[in-house]
Amino acid sequence: MPALLAIVALLGAPAPGPDDFTVQAPGAGPGGTVYFGVGATFIAAQSPGGGLSYELAIELQRILLVIDVLGGNGLHNYGTFLANAAVGGVLSTADWAPYLLGGIGYLARGRLVFDESSQPVREHLVLTAEAGTVIGRQRRWGQIWAGLRFLVPIKTTVESGAPLPDLPWGLLTVRFLL
Repeated sequence: MPALLAIVALLGAPAPGPDDFTVQAPGAGPGGTVYFGVGATFIAAQSPGGGLSYELAIELQRILLVIDVLGGNGLHNYGTFLANAAVGGVLSTADWAPYLLGGIGYLARGRLVFDESSQPVREHLVLTAEAGTVIGRQRRWGQIWAGLRFLVPIKTTVESGAPLPDLPWGLLTVRFLL
């Protein structure tokens, strides 16, 4: 009998209004959207490698602020560390939308160990430029951002040890954001 009363109560309840189920695409409404996630990166250099990153992205309307920290390693056991902040925008409201970012970062490259000062290390201030695609932009959770980032060194801050083979010039990154 109580189950029958519950069914009657549900059937007699007023229908939900149109705004009860409205879902706006990220960046489409007032306010902003915050994303956290991780990324996998291919490091393009004469000593190529791979890395993992932690990502924080804030989207206000279609303006993006992205902060990330990348750690990786290369073929000759040269480590790469990049801390980067970038600003840009999503160029479309489509589910697959292109984006552009420009920023500044701190790049350390070499044998990044903390107990041996004789190891080759280079630290740079770099400008970054990134172009890519947001896949699944209409979803609030589970977006994938795939992009190509170029690094332009503007100042070498530390140079120690033997010469390094090169400086990374590009990063191919796939971010998984929640």
